[in-house]
Amino acid sequence: MFLPNFSGYFNIGQLLFNWSTSNERNVHHFELEESRDGVLFTPIGSIAIQATPDLIHKYRYEMNKQLMLTTYYRLRIVDNDGKEQYSRVLILKPGNLQRSRVKGLPNPLKDVITINCPSNSQEVMKILLTDVYGHVTRTVQWEISAGENSIAMGNLGHLPSGMYFLSIHDKVNKGQVFFKIQKIK
Repeated sequence: MFLPNFSGYFNIGQLLFNWSTSNERNVHHFELEESRDGVLFTPIGSIAIQATPDLIHKYRYEMNKQLMLTTYYRLRIVDNDGKEQYSRVLILKPGNLQRSRVKGLPNPLKDVITINCPSNSQEVMKILLTDVYGHVTRTVQWEISAGENSIAMGNLGHLPSGMYFLSIHDKVNKGQVFFKIQKIK
């Protein structure tokens, strides 16, 4: 079984993991495993398979936990005959920008784009809007707090219609999120 979309993130005291499967033939259950070093993993949760005739099965696993250190997670897939496989390893860091939940709306935009940016800690974000040639058309630095944040980047109506790139830089962990956005008149 291949799990190309196994994802997870930390959201203020809660770990959330999502994945889906398309073939669960012979699968008995999943085990979520955790590691501090990325080498030695221990099980922290067991998830039963969905006994439905659906072709695609979606899973969500939540647990209340404060993430204090960089931690590694993976899924162990256990078959009915005892064989096992592993998903890719996820690396979650405290204080990091929750990349999978950052959104830039509306897209396409006319004059204003709002960036919804959840974070696990207070930090300074740098947001760049560049054109297709790499020219920076707007730069904003914003201090965000732990939790949900909305940042409006306005006065974009004067920009020519076309494709632009929005990049959000997390200074704490030097992470980045990129969006392709369309500007219309």
